Order: sequence, then C-alpha cells, then structure tokens
Amino acid sequence: MMQDTPQPDAAATMRAAALNATAQQGPAALELAHGYRRADDGSVVINETDALSLHALIFERVLCRRDRAFQRADDLRKQLREAGVAVNDTENTYRILPRAPTTHDYQRVDDGTVQMTVEDQAQLDDLLFQRMTAKKKRDYDAADQVQQMLREAGVFVDDRARTYEIRPPRQKREEPTTHDYRREDDGTVVVNAPEQAQLDDLLFQRMMAKKKRDYDAADRVQQLLRDAGVFVDDRARTYEVRPPRTVKPEKVYSRSVEDDSNIALAPHDYEQLVQRLQARQRAVRHRDWSSARAIRDELDAVAARCGCRLVLDDDACTFRFSTKPAREPRKRVEDENAHDYKREEDGCDRDDIQAIDALLAARIRAKRCRDFGRADELRDELRALGVFVDDRRRTFYCKPKPDPSAPPESPRIWDNLKPKNDRAGVGAIGGGRYGAVPPPDAGPVAFVAASTPEAAMGDDFAAPPPAPPRTKKNSGS
Repeated sequence: MMQDTPQPDAAATMRAAALNATAQQGPAALELAHGYRRADDGSVVINETDALSLHALIFERVLCRRDRAFQRADDLRKQLREAGVAVNDTENTYRILPRAPTTHDYQRVDDGTVQMTVEDQAQLDDLLFQRMTAKKKRDYDAADQVQQMLREAGVFVDDRARTYEIRPPRQKREEPTTHDYRREDDGTVVVNAPEQAQLDDLLFQRMMAKKKRDYDAADRVQQLLRDAGVFVDDRARTYEVRPPRTVKPEKVYSRSVEDDSNIALAPHDYEQLVQRLQARQRAVRHRDWSSARAIRDELDAVAARCGCRLVLDDDACTFRFSTKPAREPRKRVEDENAHDYKREEDGCDRDDIQAIDALLAARIRAKRCRDFGRADELRDELRALGVFVDDRRRTFYCKPKPDPSAPPESPRIWDNLKPKNDRAGVGAIGGGRYGAVPPPDAGPVAFVAASTPEAAMGDDFAAPPPAPPRTKKNSGS
C-alpha cells in the first residue's frame, strides 16, 4: 500500500504566490512590502541578487508571522542569521553584519633574510590567523599556545603594531668537553695521570652542575674534592692541591712511675684498660663529651669494686691507682643575706641592719629570676622601713627607723627624697639640708593658683616700676 505525499496547506500556497508576485517587481518592492529598514552603517555592500534574496527572506518571514506559522518564521530567521543578517522585530529593522575575516592582518617587517616556502608561509598564515581569532574571542590561553609555537619556529609577533618578524635560528653553543679551571699552587703535591684524569672529571662535573643550576650536585662534588685535598676558587676559576694534613700520633696511656698502690694487673686487663683510655682520648678530641664521661664513669665503677680509685693525668697520658679516699670538694657557703649594695655614710645608724640586708638580698634574687613584681614589693617594704635603694649606683640610704606606735602622717613630696648635702649660702632664704628651700614644719603640700604674678612671687618681691615712655628726639635740635 503506497503512502500519499503530504500536500501544502492553503496558507503556504498563498504566501508563495504573494512572494513570487512581489519578487518579480524587484528588491525595492520587496523592501517596501516587508516594511523593515536597514539600521547599520552601510559598510557592507551587497549586489542586486543578494539584495533580492535578502528581502525575499524577510518578506516571507513577515508573511509567516502574520499567518502564525512561527516554526517557519524561526527557520527563516536562522537562515538570515547564518547569512550575517540580524533582524529586530521590535523596531522593524535589520542589520547586515560584516563577515568574519578569513585571513590575518599581520605584516612582515624583517629584512627577508629567512626565505619561506609556499607550504611554510601557508602554515605560518594559518597560525597567525588562529592567534588573531583566539584573541578576538578572548581565549588568551589558546593565543598564548599559538604564540609559543610561533616563537619556537623563530617568528616573533608584535600585536600592537600588527607585525611579525622571522628571525634566523640561533646557532647552538657547543657543549664544553673539559673544565676551565687552572691549577694555581706551588706543585708540592705530585698528581699522576690517573689521578689527574679523575680530578679533571670531578671539576668538569662541578662546572656543568653549576651551569645547570644544580647546586646540590655541585656541593657534593666540592665536598669530594675537599676530602681529596683539592680546594676550588670559582670566582678566579682556579684550584689548589694541598698536601694532606699531618696527623699527630695518638698518645698511648701508660702506668705512672709514681704509682705506689702495689695493685697488679694481668696483661689482658692492662691492655683492655689502655684501650678504654684511648677511646676516651679520641672522644675528647672529637668533643664527644658524653661518651668520654661515660667511659670515665665505667672505669671508676670498676676501680671502686676493686677497692681503689683510678687517677688520670691527661697531659702526661698516665694513670695510677690509689687506695686513699678522694678529698671531698670544699662546699662553698654562701650567705643568704649577701648583696652588693653599699650603705651611704650620711644615712642614719639602724639597729635592724640584718633585716635590711635580708630584704636587699631577697630583692636581688627576685630580679635575677626576673620576678620583677616581687622585686617591686620588696622595694616598697624597704621604703616603708625608711630605706631607699639606688640601683644604678648600687647604694642604699637609711632614714631614722619609723615609730610603729605613731599615727600615720599625710604624705609629703620630700618624704621620698634623699636629703642633699649642706650647702651654705644657696637661695634667697639660705642653705638648708634640703637645698635652697627648707620644708615646712607640718601640713601637706598644697598648690594654690595665684591671681597675679606678683602674688605668686610673694610679699618679699615687689614689681618693678613701669618704665617711662620713650620720646622721639628732635632731629633739628
């Protein structure tokens, strides 16, 4: 059974008839029929045939929208967009977009030293076009990849000037086959041919490692050279072969002739004792103090089990045994109240000097332990006892011992001041123990603001009389 071919509807037939009738009159009739006006700058010029096709598509789309054939209208709009025409139905306008470029706009600006074949030039133009397109699409990663490919081929692009330059390939530097160090010593150490070859190989390895910035490998080679007695000066490009250091012969411990302990040692025990003493000597030479101390403790323990003690003389490399007990170290008795403060002579004599010394010593200990809060508390206790400390001069001054039964007096500013030495004839009133102005007998300090400078100066000071006005002298007299 055959399937019937679908027939076009009546609306499509009427649209096709209207389109053909209007198209026979030309592009102007089609443009007048669809009512859309061109809204671009007119930079793209099209011929009459393209104009007829363009207006026919726009007119057919208008007819489809009128008949509510929106699927066909969308297909026609897609065809227009692929042809580079943008339609705005709201404003009834269309714009002809400029076609995308098919080649780059870079110009070659070098001297033409490098000749390019047709295939190479085509490949170069393709890469330049790819870079230009990627930059227009803001795909900067792809543009950078193309630029790296161009640079590897010797092509350098200037995007701002829209030019490119083809440079000849650089000549590769020949890798050195030997080092450039020269020997600079007095030739005391003679190096034979195999050793010289090995030395040259190590120097070459160090030079190549430094050129490759592999400084760890260069340092390892330098350590090998130093162990062999070769010292390299990289700045002067020289090396020096130094003779090996003379190692002092190791002293062997022996039994002292002053040993009167009558203790006999078997040959095996004597040899073992000397070996342990030599091991202790090597530990001391290498500053391995813990190992040296452990060996000494081991030997002392063995001697103690035998009822004697081992006495060493490291300078003479001798040892001896003694049955006498070792002298106990003298214990240093430190006075808990000892301090380095000196008492000033012009202070008062006190009967509680021992308590004062104890407080001063405790304050020193607190400051050494950086317990400054406790040190401040002890300073306040000393001040309450009438003792004032001068830490800079390392002295202390004693006032008379306060009477605990007396009522507390109001504080005065000179209570915490050390009296100055007597100086006669100082000040307007005369010298006193406290300087030019002696303290009042009683009463706290009060500061009263004076209304005038003369009141502040007191009754003993009178204001000077005002100066007479100055008169101008007559030049004619």
